Amino acid sequence: MQFAEDMELQEKIRQAIIGGYVSVYHVVCNGSLDSTDYSVTDKNGITYDFEQLRLFEDKGEIFYEYSIYIEGNDVACTILSDKKKTIAEPTQTILKLFQLCSSKVIYQEMQNTIHNNQIKNRFKEIN
Repeated sequence: MQFAEDMELQEKIRQAIIGGYVSVYHVVCNGSLDSTDYSVTDKNGITYDFEQLRLFEDKGEIFYEYSIYIEGNDVACTILSDKKKTIAEPTQTILKLFQLCSSKVIYQEMQNTIHNNQIKNRFKEIN
């Protein structure tokens, strides 16, 4: 079954992202971003990895590979140009999960900042 058609698997991945802690790792090569990797483990200990890899550049157009892995097994993969205007549904499905990972990392950072500010304010009140 194709990933874009497997709604149950997509929902399982979505729930892992929403309910878990998403870590992010950026690889920079020669001053430009080469890859972005997200990882999350669900409540059952299953690990989901998401990799955006810069493949190559041709005439100012950059091509990326987006891959999703469950426990190291490739379950979804697509290649996309940064100049592509219309995106087919299977690719949109994959990209939405990457966007959810990115949004979750931003949310986690905001929560961390709020928490740190609360601790600083409590420390000031004590002193």
